[in-house]
Amino acid sequence: MVLTPPWTTPCFHILTLTSTPPTEDTRRKTNIRPPLTACSQSPPLHLHFQQAESFIVLSGEVGTTTTYSLIDTIHTPQNTPPSNPYHIAPWMPHRFWPSPAATEDTVMLVWAHPNPEGLADKMDRLFFQTLLMYVSDVREGKAALSLWQVMVVQHFSATALIMFPGLWILGPLRWWIPWVVQSICAYLALWMGYTPLLEKYMSQEDWEDKVVQERVGMWRRGKKEQ
Repeated sequence: MVLTPPWTTPCFHILTLTSTPPTEDTRRKTNIRPPLTACSQSPPLHLHFQQAESFIVLSGEVGTTTTYSLIDTIHTPQNTPPSNPYHIAPWMPHRFWPSPAATEDTVMLVWAHPNPEGLADKMDRLFFQTLLMYVSDVREGKAALSLWQVMVVQHFSATALIMFPGLWILGPLRWWIPWVVQSICAYLALWMGYTPLLEKYMSQEDWEDKVVQERVGMWRRGKKEQ
């Protein structure tokens, strides 16, 4: 992921790993993909149900806000190097944001784990690829923004937004209410023909992969059962 300094529009370049932390050896292998670019503002506070999210910073700096207490942290190559990745556990509210003190592009390696083949609703390379390339197309005027598409991509990565994080009396309703609304929208989107993975943002090899087709087929069967 790359975040540009605050005087330009923040752009995100995702360099994803499959399910393992980066090493000098894995950086030379194909499980680290080329950067994917999407210009966007910071994502809203959210959590992931099934997977942890980890990252390291190779250059520049990036901020995170975590937990319901909204704790801000600045990450740099010094405090979040390859030897000390920052881990965001499942169910932990978090978001990324460009550091206002950044003087150069921020380059990050991000990976979600665990990432078993049988886990359908997950954040993997194809999830990031679909989401970021779609957002990039919207930003550049190549595609119209569809909340249906956003909802279906987000929902089938087992992700929920957080509302009123500081209002502790709401307890789990802070994620449950957004999750229910998102669920309704996501299944309506499936019924209308939207899918979490988009063929136009994938190589022919990826799209024809047996596991990918099984995931797409499962969503389509789910649509017919509604």
